[in-house]
Amino acid sequence: MTQSPGGDSVLYLEPGLTIRAFTLEKCLGTGGISTTWKASHAETGLHYVLKILNAPMIEDEATKKGFVEAGLLQARISHPNVIGVKGRIEAHPIHALVMEYVDGTTLDRLGR
Repeated sequence: MTQSPGGDSVLYLEPGLTIRAFTLEKCLGTGGISTTWKASHAETGLHYVLKILNAPMIEDEATKKGFVEAGLLQARISHPNVIGVKGRIEAHPIHALVMEYVDGTTLDRLGR
């Protein structure tokens, strides 16, 4: 994490970056709180989604706590219409949820 010219914290994430056992492959989307990446696991080769907390949010303890708690709650849900959370990563400064990857069309594209 570095500082941008405006003083904001910035995480530089790019394809090929390895976070613990996961290598980022493709950015799937960005929102106000987090960015999702398709990633492959080094040992199994299986694909997952890493939902990574955005840099400005890392510094907000309430947001970080809510992000982790929501992920832990979602991990307890087992339903065919809910993406499973398989774990979480804390590798300073990165906070991420490890989620199932489902190949297919996005909801955004289905709605068009």
